[in-house]
Amino acid sequence: MEPTAAAAQRIFKEFDSYDFANDQAFQQGIKSIPNHEDTQVQSKAKHFYYCRTRDEFDYEAYLQWKTEQSGGEQPDGVGEASMVPGAPYSAPFAEVVRKILNNEPFDDIRQIPEQLNENPPSVSTAKAPRKPWEQD
Repeated sequence: MEPTAAAAQRIFKEFDSYDFANDQAFQQGIKSIPNHEDTQVQSKAKHFYYCRTRDEFDYEAYLQWKTEQSGGEQPDGVGEASMVPGAPYSAPFAEVVRKILNNEPFDDIRQIPEQLNENPPSVSTAKAPRKPWEQD
């Protein structure tokens, strides 16, 4: 059943004011999500968790409501994905990336042949060890 506009706004306001930072179950779960520092991932995770534990609502309708509330700008974590400038990669990592992108071979990686050794196995020359119950 689709909630009325007033009920949807009430749910949206409750969702906005919900204290996710102090909800231990949410904090435990968000840590298991790869890339959980991304604000868009956090926003979707909050929606998922809130719908499972509280009231269910349409995420797209919430985003539209949030945009209207903020005067046309998109809420945090929503919008075009962009590269976050961070620390530059180390030189060895950059070299690995360059080699992969240019399809260059790695010097220190040994090529292993696909077939097994074709030489006959060696014959054992050692005497079999005695069993504990065997006597001289």
